[in-house]
Amino acid sequence: MNSQTPQNKEEESEAVVFKTVLSYSLGILLVPIATFIFGKILFDGFGWEITTSNVWAAIIAVVALHVMLGLFVYRIFYPPTKQIKKD
Repeated sequence: MNSQTPQNKEEESEAVVFKTVLSYSLGILLVPIATFIFGKILFDGFGWEITTSNVWAAIIAVVALHVMLGLFVYRIFYPPTKQIKKD
C-alpha cells in the first residue's frame, strides 16, 4: 500500500527540484571562480606574464562556466528516470 498522499509526493518533488537547482547554481557560481584561481596559480607558476596568465585563466573559467551551464540544461531536458525494481 502506498502511504504517501499526493501532497507529500508534491512536497518531495519540490524538494528534489530545489536541491537540484541549488546544487547546479552553486556549481555555476563556484566552478568558474575556482578554475580561474587554479589557472592563475598554475600559469603564474610557469612564469608567464601577468596579462597572459590572466587571459588564459579567464578562458578556462569561461569554458568551465559553459560546461556547467550545458550540464544544467542537459539535466533539465533529460531528467533522470526512476528505476522500478521488479522481483
